[in-house]
Amino acid sequence: MARKPTMTVPEAETAIGALVSNGATDGRPITLQFERDQERKSKLRALVRKWLSANGLPSSFVMALSYIELEKAYNDPHGAGLAAVQKKYEQARAEDADAFEDDGDAAPVAAPAGKEAQALEVLRGLFGNNGALTEAQIRTVVQNEIAKVTFPRDVVVRVNDAAPIKLDGQHPIFDRVLNLVARNGNVMLVGPAGCGKTHLAAQIAKALGRDYGFISGTAGASESHLTGWLLPVDGGKFEYAPAQFVTLYEQGNSLFCFDEMDSFDANMLMVSNVATANGHMVIPHRRDNPIVTRGPNMGFIATANTFGTGANPIYAARNQLDGATLDRWIIVEMDYDRAFEEKLALSEGLTVAELSAIWSLRDKVREAGLRRVISTRAIQKVAISKASGESWQDTMAMLVCGWTKDEKAKAGL
Repeated sequence: MARKPTMTVPEAETAIGALVSNGATDGRPITLQFERDQERKSKLRALVRKWLSANGLPSSFVMALSYIELEKAYNDPHGAGLAAVQKKYEQARAEDADAFEDDGDAAPVAAPAGKEAQALEVLRGLFGNNGALTEAQIRTVVQNEIAKVTFPRDVVVRVNDAAPIKLDGQHPIFDRVLNLVARNGNVMLVGPAGCGKTHLAAQIAKALGRDYGFISGTAGASESHLTGWLLPVDGGKFEYAPAQFVTLYEQGNSLFCFDEMDSFDANMLMVSNVATANGHMVIPHRRDNPIVTRGPNMGFIATANTFGTGANPIYAARNQLDGATLDRWIIVEMDYDRAFEEKLALSEGLTVAELSAIWSLRDKVREAGLRRVISTRAIQKVAISKASGESWQDTMAMLVCGWTKDEKAKAGL
């Protein structure tokens, strides 16, 4: 016998609001991905699942949703997040009618009030049914229309009088990062491997119409990669050769990226501290003009897998970053963009059920604290493996190749 919802929508929202306690009357937004209080995370996740069940989704489907999907479904007050989850359920059920149980009677929904009631009356008028169209029918029509929106979205950016620039496939944090960089904020993107940090940095430069440069945090990177070199020329004379960093810094209308910044040597980054904060830097070996002045519209962006606190079990090659360096950066957390991953997976021939299995594996790896990464690249690898003719079992075995028995058990394999 299928279970029925144990809460109404208003009851679930009230309980979530009380738990979030952020001053928002509707209890939004919620955070599950980066919530460090495990007890609070567990309670919040359970309440959001009850909220989804109250909205008519079967509990067996809701239990398989990831943290990100739960967040997106609840945090969008306009219903687009909920519509996306409902669409995913319909697709999964179309592929396998027996995959999820039917929860039977529709969940109880409180009667609308205030502006919502007014909006429903307007919609009834638009449909021309003289009020005969029910609230449930209106909600279905609206949700179906919202579900037709394709994500990730295409964005056209216009800066001042410059020609518009079209960018395809934006990460959800794109607008925030764009606004911060446009206002001369030094932005440090922190997130797991393969979530698109470096790609986003290049997109920001393109959107702003700026020249783009970067340096990767390898063991071979040194101060000279920022300040330039004195190199011998004919006759034994030494001449100054500027690094890309100096050229872009001085000319302006540019964006420079410290890629994998938490892999840089701390002393090397100390060289950049004056440049990132004070609008100039000193290069003694550029004897003709040792003072380098920051050009107009010159910005900085950085990527990292940690918050500068040093190595951890997953990212073992990371260094601690000096407090003076971290003080100069606005830290923005970034995670995998599931809307992009869904578009990628479906375009590469994966089914919704197969993509859900990969997402479920990622969530289990995170919850168990395993030293494994299931990134967007994992979806690409699975698609390649499947396209080559390998079975689903062999494909998933490839994804966890080298894992210990204990790791597989903790991941539910």
